Amino acid sequence: MSSRWRSVRIFRNLSITCASLLLLVTCALGLQKWQRDQAVHLLLDAVQTPNGDVEKAIANVKRRNASEEVVPLLIELLEGYRGCPVKQVHTNAKLALVEIGSIAVPALGGMKTDAKLVLTALAKGLSDQNKYVRLNAATAIGRTDASMAKVALPILIDLLKDKDNESALRLNAAFGIGSFGRQAKNAIPALLEALNDDADYIVRVAVLAAIQHVGIPDEDVISALAQVVADKSFGLDRWRAIDALGKFGPKATAAVPALIAALKDEELKAEAAQALKKIDPTAALEVGVE
Repeated sequence: MSSRWRSVRIFRNLSITCASLLLLVTCALGLQKWQRDQAVHLLLDAVQTPNGDVEKAIANVKRRNASEEVVPLLIELLEGYRGCPVKQVHTNAKLALVEIGSIAVPALGGMKTDAKLVLTALAKGLSDQNKYVRLNAATAIGRTDASMAKVALPILIDLLKDKDNESALRLNAAFGIGSFGRQAKNAIPALLEALNDDADYIVRVAVLAAIQHVGIPDEDVISALAQVVADKSFGLDRWRAIDALGKFGPKATAAVPALIAALKDEELKAEAAQALKKIDPTAALEVGVE
């Protein structure tokens, strides 16, 4: 066989192979789309059926990566747009939305769905009678990305301030606020109030961590952190306050006395010394910290 005919044959075989691969890819993508559509259909059917297996249908949606497709439809059900006055349908829709929302919410910026609409719908889950729904709604809202701070933060602040909420909800609110960093500047008053007044120690520690992450060195924050350093009821968690003060540098000079006192605590001595050197090197040298 001539080299020319060999080349033609090789080219023809390659063409057939490429065409086959393209067909396989097209079929695979089509199958994935069908599977996503089926997952959405099965979830909506389960939500609207009194004894539907909602949990199984939710798991299927997650497995098929169909969150974006199903979220708008769940919101319609929740709002009653589809004429579903049955209370169980609304409960199921909330359950599904908060479950799937924990995955979908972080990517709201890239979704076609109105992110504010999703967050507003999730917020309704915070007052649901089902504790599981309430906790998942708080978690989903707290995982919102930075682009949705203006919508999510007011919800989280109200959640933290409402002492009638169970501690787990306030805990999730504190974590969510802290995740926005300096964007959560307007949450500082609510965080400081919770740091002083919340009855649950674990919530107060989460609030302390949130203040640390927000990192706004205003006078009230520095004063509150200095009080935490001196408050032995916070135990080893006082390192968070010391760390935050150290990052504020010279702006935190009002906390120097509290840090000098903390040098006497063997468990906090190293952290206090490092923070003191960053805030006031002269004061550090005067107490023997080099």
